[in-house]
Amino acid sequence: MFGRGTRFLALVSILGFVGLDLAPLRSDDAQGETRRGEPFVQYAPLPEAVASFGACVSDNWLYVYSGHTGRAHQHSIDNLSKGFQRLNLLDRQNWELLPSAPPLQSPSLVQYKGGIYRVGGLSARNRRGEKDDLHSVADFARFDPQTRAWEDLPSLPEPRSSHDTVRLGDHLFVVGGWNLQGEENTWYSSAYKIDLSAEQLKWEEIAKAPFERRALAAAAVDGKVYAIGGMTSAHKLSREVDVFDPKTGEWSKGPSLARNGFGISAFTTGGELYASGMDGMVRRLDRDAGSWEDVDTLMFPRFFHRLVPVSDKKLLAVGGAGGGAHLRIIEEVQLGSPASGVQVASWTLPYPGKAKNRQGAFLWRNALYVFGGNNSLGQHDFEPENFVQEAFRINLATLQIRPLPAFPVGRQSMQSVLYWQRSGHRSGHGFRGESPVPFVVGGFGHDGKVARTHADIFTFNLKSKEWQKRQAALPTPRSQSGLLFRDKVLWLFGGLDYNPAREGEATFHHPLEILKWDTGDEESAVVAAEISLPRPRRAFGGAAIGEKYYLIGGMRERFQLVTDCDVYDFEKKSWDTISSPSRPRISPELVALDGKLYLAGGSSPKAESGFERNSTLEVYDPEAGKWSVVLDELPVPPGHLRMFAFRDRLLLYSAHTEEVNAIRLAIIDPRRAAGGRKVASRSF
Repeated sequence: MFGRGTRFLALVSILGFVGLDLAPLRSDDAQGETRRGEPFVQYAPLPEAVASFGACVSDNWLYVYSGHTGRAHQHSIDNLSKGFQRLNLLDRQNWELLPSAPPLQSPSLVQYKGGIYRVGGLSARNRRGEKDDLHSVADFARFDPQTRAWEDLPSLPEPRSSHDTVRLGDHLFVVGGWNLQGEENTWYSSAYKIDLSAEQLKWEEIAKAPFERRALAAAAVDGKVYAIGGMTSAHKLSREVDVFDPKTGEWSKGPSLARNGFGISAFTTGGELYASGMDGMVRRLDRDAGSWEDVDTLMFPRFFHRLVPVSDKKLLAVGGAGGGAHLRIIEEVQLGSPASGVQVASWTLPYPGKAKNRQGAFLWRNALYVFGGNNSLGQHDFEPENFVQEAFRINLATLQIRPLPAFPVGRQSMQSVLYWQRSGHRSGHGFRGESPVPFVVGGFGHDGKVARTHADIFTFNLKSKEWQKRQAALPTPRSQSGLLFRDKVLWLFGGLDYNPAREGEATFHHPLEILKWDTGDEESAVVAAEISLPRPRRAFGGAAIGEKYYLIGGMRERFQLVTDCDVYDFEKKSWDTISSPSRPRISPELVALDGKLYLAGGSSPKAESGFERNSTLEVYDPEAGKWSVVLDELPVPPGHLRMFAFRDRLLLYSAHTEEVNAIRLAIIDPRRAAGGRKVASRSF
């Protein structure tokens, strides 16, 4: 499946103010060997979030020229970056500002014998808020890093933007694009080359291309120029690949892409051609098989980015647009066969909130939403002022934190899940698809008299940023439960109904009834399902793989640990058990990823007495039927951490830090520890 070796991808960008913690992490496997978590390679982020820019690598410098800033489809002088800068690739941390030139969108940047060549692009004459007045340019210029000066060169035969440029030997080839002049536009099938070694530089037209496409990529391999993807003049997203042979002067068809190539980027390194587009997959052209091979997935799918080589074994995915925003993140793609091991990156962010534990949280695209919680580092501080309502959105691509409208009530220990519903927006082909609605269920908070468990259900509108209390409520209050969305139904497993108004052992009620709610019907009520838990359980980890829902760890009556691991089979409507992890856990996080279960955080009993934070990350393989240790030291505090499946990795979050107003985030890529990387082809 992996062709010429398993590839490896590392998340590699952290904002300058972030405190990094990249010490290797140790873990003992079943054979007693020490397994180390390898740190992700860290690159300083782009000075500003940018897409549709020029970039190239020369003499251990990454050069980045101008590009589009701000929101998508907003075009003005104010939305063009004025920056021209380069990143030192030896230390990967220091950006140097260079002499600027005209701000442009979609310029090409190519290196040749130490010089940096800029070709074409799109300028703007209107200010923000004014009617778009955009113009393609015919600029051709060279930057000399020694003199730090730009030199104008013979202009293109016609203005051109949304094109791409590639160097093959001494020649530059320009293909695709259009000439946009205000409200008029001309799509090009013309293509040109220029010999950079000639005494007098002159553009020469080559055979007309059998296509009119823009927002495409150009790359060269085996002495040929490849024009990849883009959008056609009929406004269709294209998977087509066309190949120009300079020796014969003819165009031919190449292997089509697996996905559309709008805003795609491509480059050749080590004699191999690689491309990546908006679906996040990095692909290699297998010229022998005549097809594209999936190599790996980017952490942040992106388009209108630049894929540039660092060496024969490394590519950088720089900037671009994805997840509804422009990116500052740089990711490194390592090519070849890396040694096995777990990759770990962790960082500390300044945090404007007060919550320290038991926040509600959900993940959507590139953003982690956190809300509510308790402002104490202690375990049993339940005064009214301890419960917070604040809410924030953490952008994982830029590591920026933005406030949201406060959660309607001060609450902790809520359960959250994304419910997918039909969007209701129609196009010419029917509904556009499904959209998520975050549901927040139950929790624990003060009612003005006592701290107790609640039965409320809230939803959050991701577009309007509004919270709404639903008419339906749980038949009995619950916190520390497990929430699952399956087949348009919300399922609630286990939990605790705590009410100090009840006396004696009745204060702590552990419901066995499993609740379900058809959320697609506003008139429906939350009801008890026909099944019940085989034993009381709260403060456990729950996750589903296929038709099975797994419940790991937790407590039952009288604070007794639950050591059995229960599994409910929705298809068979029956309960079973699996083997237990190395130690019992209270309040762990359980996440399903790539057909396996990952268990982290919580507390476990000490050998002598009492409890201690469990800092290990364990994995359960259903096929093998056994647990194993992935890491024995988590990169974030294990108490009250939250863990999510973030594409092919694990995302860990914790506000339970001693630092004032700080949170910890970590990304763990455990796939190489499991005998190789599985590449999943998918779209985002």
